[in-house]
Amino acid sequence: MAAGWLAAVFLHGLWNGLSARGAAGLIAGYLIMACVLAGIVAVLVADRRRVVGLIRHYLPAYVPTGLVTPADIEMLASLRARRRARNWARVNGGLAAAAAMSDYQLAATELALLHAKAERGVVTGEAFRRRQRDLMQLMHTARLSFARRHAEPPRAPWAAAHGSGFAPGRHFS
Repeated sequence: MAAGWLAAVFLHGLWNGLSARGAAGLIAGYLIMACVLAGIVAVLVADRRRVVGLIRHYLPAYVPTGLVTPADIEMLASLRARRRARNWARVNGGLAAAAAMSDYQLAATELALLHAKAERGVVTGEAFRRRQRDLMQLMHTARLSFARRHAEPPRAPWAAAHGSGFAPGRHFS
């Protein structure tokens, strides 16, 4: 927290100092800010890749529960596919279904992150089991809220031949 504040103060002071030097100073300031922006983007991309790796590593263990399918894991691993899934849910079930899909996606991601925290020893065994149970229940509730709106939900676009957790006949126990 303090390091971020100090970096902001430093960059602000640097900007003020460079802008006092005219056009050359402004050009230098913009180049520095472009490098800072590139660094932030690089950190975000690296973190997204890390989260996708966690999803692909930890969520296949939940396939037997019916909470996720291999196709759902692929959907969860892509920002574009996540957006398409929320759009599909909204078109086929309204705003409540889109909210349920968002909840499902968030809970699934949190479940993968929870496993990573447990592996690093950041969370105790009891806290892990409690949070895991809550996240699994949220995923189940999100799927059920969509399934209740449809006797036979339309095929999810990310599901292809493998089906989806949002298809009928899948039950969490």
